[in-house]
Amino acid sequence: MHDSSLDATSGRHETPSEKSDRQWTDILQELRVMQTGVQLIAGFLLTLPFQARFGELDLLGVNLYLGTMMLAGLTIVFMLIPVALHREFFGRHLKYQLVDSGHLILRVVLWLVGLLMASAICLVFYVVAGPQAALAIAAVTLGGLLVALLLYPWWRLKRAESSERALEDR
Repeated sequence: MHDSSLDATSGRHETPSEKSDRQWTDILQELRVMQTGVQLIAGFLLTLPFQARFGELDLLGVNLYLGTMMLAGLTIVFMLIPVALHREFFGRHLKYQLVDSGHLILRVVLWLVGLLMASAICLVFYVVAGPQAALAIAAVTLGGLLVALLLYPWWRLKRAESSERALEDR
């Protein structure tokens, strides 16, 4: 039997080490969820220059493509950082620092994935429907990202904190 204490906020019986292990597993699972989407978008982007219509793109379209491709590469690089950290921290009893760093990187990756998705959608609209449609869809997608990645989580956190305070006041 191991010594585990009850965490008052989560109601779990786990040591600090077990908590860090669980949190690290959560971070890796979240990265796995995003990884497939990033790989699909990057693979799609890699095939575009070999398509017949790619040569018809104007300078703005080519720059939009190159920017989107660079964003895909940057996203992949950031997704590798937690793995690199794990390799460096391995066996050094620094799991809390690993989890803390992984959490911060995951927040950046979340935004990069959202921006990559918006950029890829914008590129498709640019090619299919023209620059005005691309600009409109970019604005809508970026607005959706702000709501989905910033406003909604903030609102849900405030509601959860309010509910917790109401329960404590009873």
